[in-house]
Amino acid sequence: MGYKQLNFRKRYQIYGLWKSGHNQTEIAKEIGVHKSTISREFKRNTYLRRCTQWGCWHYKTHYAQTYADERQKNKSKHIKLTKAVEKFVDEKVQFEWSPEQISGYAKRHNLFSISQLSVFIIY
Repeated sequence: MGYKQLNFRKRYQIYGLWKSGHNQTEIAKEIGVHKSTISREFKRNTYLRRCTQWGCWHYKTHYAQTYADERQKNKSKHIKLTKAVEKFVDEKVQFEWSPEQISGYAKRHNLFSISQLSVFIIY
């Protein structure tokens, strides 16, 4: 099947199938994703609300999409080698810093994240 990211439309389908009594495996087959995708979706985006005649756990499509968008926005991004990073590495190499020192300093001071191997490859 491969990895498929859920969008609002698929989340709306999940909600409808869930409300009509389908289990996670049936929902996954119906919308064409792996059953673990449905499991993760419910784990991340259901919440406990006071119990009613329909049950205690709730899943809201628009909340789920908002939470997913926030997670996507806040996840760490891959930073490409920019001129500023290259200049920083060059300055530290001239002061005879090791690749470990350069990488560690940049990470500790939240400047950027670069592996020691990348630093070594640059110079």
